[in-house]
Amino acid sequence: MPRLTQTAERLEHERRVLTTQAAVLESVARGVALPDVLEQLCELIEGHAPGAICSVLLFEESTGTLRTAAGSSLPPEYAAALDGIEPGEGAGSCGTAAARGEPVIVCDIATDPLWDSFRDLALRFGIRSCWSSPILGPGRAVLGTFAISHGEPREPSTEQLALLQTASHLAGLAVERDQVQRTKESLSLELQNRQRLESLGVLAGGIAHDFNNLMTAVLGNLSLAADTVTDSETLSYLKAAEEACEQSKILSSRFLSFARGGAPQREPVDLADVVREACSFALAGSDLACEWTGAPGLPAVDGDRSQLIQLLSNLLLNADQATPGGGLAMVGARVRHVARGDLATLEPGHYVVLSVRDSGDGIAPEHLDRVFEPYFTLRDAGSGLGLATVHSIVRAHGGHIGVESQLGRGTTFTIHLPAAEGAAVQPMVAVPDLARGRGRVLLMDDEPAVLRVATAFLERAGYSVEAVAEGDTAIARFTEAHEAGEPFDAVVLDLTVRSGLGGKAAVTLMRQVDPGIAAVVASGYSSDDILSSPDEHGFDSAVPKPFHQSDLVGGVQRALEARRR
Repeated sequence: MPRLTQTAERLEHERRVLTTQAAVLESVARGVALPDVLEQLCELIEGHAPGAICSVLLFEESTGTLRTAAGSSLPPEYAAALDGIEPGEGAGSCGTAAARGEPVIVCDIATDPLWDSFRDLALRFGIRSCWSSPILGPGRAVLGTFAISHGEPREPSTEQLALLQTASHLAGLAVERDQVQRTKESLSLELQNRQRLESLGVLAGGIAHDFNNLMTAVLGNLSLAADTVTDSETLSYLKAAEEACEQSKILSSRFLSFARGGAPQREPVDLADVVREACSFALAGSDLACEWTGAPGLPAVDGDRSQLIQLLSNLLLNADQATPGGGLAMVGARVRHVARGDLATLEPGHYVVLSVRDSGDGIAPEHLDRVFEPYFTLRDAGSGLGLATVHSIVRAHGGHIGVESQLGRGTTFTIHLPAAEGAAVQPMVAVPDLARGRGRVLLMDDEPAVLRVATAFLERAGYSVEAVAEGDTAIARFTEAHEAGEPFDAVVLDLTVRSGLGGKAAVTLMRQVDPGIAAVVASGYSSDDILSSPDEHGFDSAVPKPFHQSDLVGGVQRALEARRR
């Protein structure tokens, strides 16, 4: 008879466990919010063990701590005290279980050394025993802990140990499902943002192209005029206008950061140098201080230095606006190896992880998913383009950006940027004075004002210049000169023209006539990465608009030198 009773009790226990599993799995399948699923799990397990108090702590990767996620039966002050403990040997049952990755059974908190640091706290709230099991994810990664506590010393039975393991397994399924759902939502939002930014990029790129053509003409004519006047007052006015045009390049670069043609001109970049320049530029006259806490021996970033300065400047300006009373912006960096699947939008490899943290107003949870949208802003004076620009720059570099924020406690932006594998940072060197040139140059641009300025620049440098307005005419003149035995030494081709052939198609046809021609591409906007890697598209050098005389002449000289090698 006793054996039959034991069998009946065991079957009843197994039935109740199966019922619990079914209820939790149904909630997971229906997409019930994770906190509600974990609270339901705690209540069901407590129903199996009268007097038990169940709780769940989840591991927060950004802080490296365990955060209280469920456990309404715990005394509120006790639950609050557990929130934020660090995993480690001797950090109670849960902290130790998270550190070891295996269950930790403490039958009497009053005497167990694992509770030395938390003993007084637990006893004050009447907690005398605690059995904790780690919640494990893929690859046995610790996602958190599930704990069963009692108000008296107690040793678990075999069935109770099995119940603890079942509970931690079910919690793991719920947490994994929540992570998968968050990843799907993040990817969906990422896709929406990309579509918005691509639409804006088409418009921005067109504006940048026309703007840079106009600025090339303005800047060029100011430079030419400055070389012809002797009156010091007039010269000072011209120089001031030139300086204003130089500042306009910043506005143009912002447009190009949205454009699909704003491809980074990559090189190994010292991130510490970028931080110094961005802090100096963005926080001049601000009450916000900037502190660099980058890890020693940080590798270079494979990126565009000017775009990275703009990225960090925008983040610091955002931090400044969020802390109107002044404060501190913490800028840090570390190295991380990203394996396949770690971050859905990143390729495997080594990355430099840049973080920008402020202690400002913070961002409300309902707004957090929209901060990178173009024109979305929470400030009256904001344009809504600063963080959208940051997002575009990070995307163009093949990186990833994330944001965490709490109202009243500040915001942290975390950016993954590809490390420059095995490459040294190239020191910045001054550009030497340009030597005078010699030879014939064919110049093609569909803007008459740009043709006039560029022709004057090259002729002043000693070149003989023939100027045409579009690609078909350029090819015809190039072919005629070659057949007549008076070939051009170099061609300067505008990449994008309103009608006829652009520079990319024109240089391909020209090389069929003369494979050795020195070719320069000039543009205020590119629909691909030609400006960042001209040698991969048939050109020997690239000159972005607006340009100075030294830029254009230097581009021609580099192309000629490349063909002499």
